[in-house]
Amino acid sequence: MSSQMQNSSIEDLLQQYNQNITINVVTISLYLVIGVLGNTIVLLVYKLKMRDTSEERYFIPILALSDLVSSIVCSVYGIIINQLQFTLKSELAWDFLLYINGCVSFMSIQLLLCIALQRYLKICKQKTLCLKKRRIMVVLSCVFAVTFALPLAFSYDIDDFSIEGKVIGKHPSKIRFGSKAGSIAYGVAASVFVIVMYSSFMFLYGRIGCTLYGHIKAQNIKRKIVRFSKRIRLTGSLKKSNEYNVKAESVTNAKKTSEEEMLKIKTTLKSHDERNNHGENDTERKDAQRTDKRCEYDINISEPMYSVSENKKQVKNSQPQMKTKIANKDPRAKRNQRMKSKFTLMFMLITFVFLLCYSPVAVVLTLEGIYIDFWEKLSMSGFLAMLWICQIYVINNIVNPFIYAFMDSEFRIAAREYFQSLTCKCSY
Repeated sequence: MSSQMQNSSIEDLLQQYNQNITINVVTISLYLVIGVLGNTIVLLVYKLKMRDTSEERYFIPILALSDLVSSIVCSVYGIIINQLQFTLKSELAWDFLLYINGCVSFMSIQLLLCIALQRYLKICKQKTLCLKKRRIMVVLSCVFAVTFALPLAFSYDIDDFSIEGKVIGKHPSKIRFGSKAGSIAYGVAASVFVIVMYSSFMFLYGRIGCTLYGHIKAQNIKRKIVRFSKRIRLTGSLKKSNEYNVKAESVTNAKKTSEEEMLKIKTTLKSHDERNNHGENDTERKDAQRTDKRCEYDINISEPMYSVSENKKQVKNSQPQMKTKIANKDPRAKRNQRMKSKFTLMFMLITFVFLLCYSPVAVVLTLEGIYIDFWEKLSMSGFLAMLWICQIYVINNIVNPFIYAFMDSEFRIAAREYFQSLTCKCSY
């Protein structure tokens, strides 16, 4: 009777597991579809529309290819874990699945480390990696990924799995070391690897962030200096224009006074002529002509060699020239600096999402290495919740195309052109 009750309780646990795991399988299948479509679009756009990729974009197609393979392998591995966890009893099959899943996961880690190192050298050290060195980095990433995944294939074994004190089947679990020291050493090794990986990312991008902050601060100071110099120049030009206006007013006043004097002289001469009944001598006429010439000569001397309107035009034309000189001061260098900052921020966001998604897996790897019966102490609901948490890392492989589309305007335009060409072909 007790054996029947135990069998019924085990069947109830398995039924509860199967009912709840269906939603998880549907979610992982959705991850698979989104990851394949998104990363395939990135590869097609870079292959067909953005063939001449610069150093800034070199790692994006490689990372997209790695994310495509990872989304397929990790999603299929998650579905197999959920559906065949208690029925697949082949140790070789589980070792192969664990090894392949570890390879693609470590490949993403190594590529992001390469990107962080390349951004560090470019932003902080002002060094550019040649194409040969970048290819060597990609090859070394593959070698390290294959090497680091080997311990995963030999650290799991098929063993009895129990929940709530009831053995419900065989399950791939950590190797049970003969002594406590062995399990602690494994846990310490896993935690050291996680700490080194996270510390390297934090160090590289921390230095990059400080350097970018220094550049932004220096640019703000330069802008303030340029604005202050513009204000000084504008005030100087206004003073000059005011001086020109004062001179022009003095010239016009001199003209008016000279013209009034001329009119007075002419009227006096006319009155003198009328009184003498047009009997003036030749010498007097000559003197009058001389005075006329002298007045005209004085008027011409008092006039400046420039006009007021021309001065105003010169002052107005000098201001936009200053703006164009400042605005057009090495625009190519400004664009390159802006592109470097933009791509650095984009890769920083990608790395942050990666660290966020892989944090639960890193914590679980450390805990199950230290505590041998970590999974067995969980209830069925806790076990299902931990499965959900451990499969969050798949999101890292499907979110990167959305980050490219959000932060890279050139990629967004190229993708739009690609879809337009596809619609045109389909309509044709």
